[in-house]
Amino acid sequence: MSSGASLSPLRRTLSNGVVVTTRQTPKTPAVTISLAVRAGASQDPEGSEGGMYLLSRVLDRGTQRHSAEDIGESLESRGTSLNVHANRHQTTLVSTCLSEHFEATLTLLVDMVVAPTCLD
Repeated sequence: MSSGASLSPLRRTLSNGVVVTTRQTPKTPAVTISLAVRAGASQDPEGSEGGMYLLSRVLDRGTQRHSAEDIGESLESRGTSLNVHANRHQTTLVSTCLSEHFEATLTLLVDMVVAPTCLD
C-alpha cells in the first residue's frame, strides 16, 4: 500500500484488563467502537431470566447525566449508529461515528454503560 497504513489490527490490553483493538483505514473518516462484555443470558440469575436481554433493549433510555431524549439527539445529530445486543455469553454495544465525533461518542457510550438509570 502506498499510504503506509496497515490493515492489520493492533491489540493492546490496558492495565485494568480491557482489551482494545484498533485498525486504521485512512480512506474512511469513521470510527467503529465495539464493546463486548462477558455478561449474557447464561449469567441471568435464576428467576430473572431475560435480564441481560432487557438491559440491552433499555441501555439507551437514560443515564445519570443524560436523558433518553439527550442520548437520541446526540446520536442522531452526529449521524452516529448504535446497536446493543445480548446473546447467551455476552452483551455487545457497537457504535459507528465520524472520526471527528469519536471523543464525544465514546464519552456518551461510557456513561451509558457505567451509569444507566434503567438499573435504578
